[in-house]
Amino acid sequence: MGSKQVRRLEDGPYGDAELTLGDNPSGEILDAPYHADGAVWGGVRVSDSSLAQTAYALSDSRLWLPGSARALGLDMKPLGDIGELGLVDRDIIGPVPRGPFDKTTSSPTATYPALWNHNAKNETRMVCAPDSQLRVRQGMESKASTVWTTASRIHINRDFTFGSQPLAVAFTEQASIGGRVWPNVIFDDGRFDYTFAVWGNSTLGLLCY
Repeated sequence: MGSKQVRRLEDGPYGDAELTLGDNPSGEILDAPYHADGAVWGGVRVSDSSLAQTAYALSDSRLWLPGSARALGLDMKPLGDIGELGLVDRDIIGPVPRGPFDKTTSSPTATYPALWNHNAKNETRMVCAPDSQLRVRQGMESKASTVWTTASRIHINRDFTFGSQPLAVAFTEQASIGGRVWPNVIFDDGRFDYTFAVWGNSTLGLLCY
């Protein structure tokens, strides 16, 4: 098979090229580019290549769905350009003096609630209740106040897989700290919290993820 017969990832959602041995189908092939930083784009282990091609187009600010003759412009930005990512868990409950909090079981009267654990049974809807609370370590009250300013209602799944965990983005009705697998996302406009929760768990949002 010549190189001109191999469809590229950036060619649009038209699928891949079939590989045959004689007259027998034996696989598929798709030309996927390297990322600008040298990493290989993850165009593997996808059951439908047109899905990968649609995801790639989204990363290039184009909405190009299978069956569409052309792409539509869709202004896409990295999350860090429109919001602020919260702290890593070591900055929250890490060893003194790095972390100002201790994590303990949840309480309905918690001053510092946290969405920390990765309990898929309790995270089947976009709106989740905090599952832990944080207690300020003695002598670290000032740092705890600084860390708490990163609390928000939106949390992104750091360990998202296509397994038992159905959420890519979780929403808590009250501001809370995100932990090991649910770091915070902070927006300047609180209305974005609702938008991002829906987008992050939609088909297009999951493709972006």
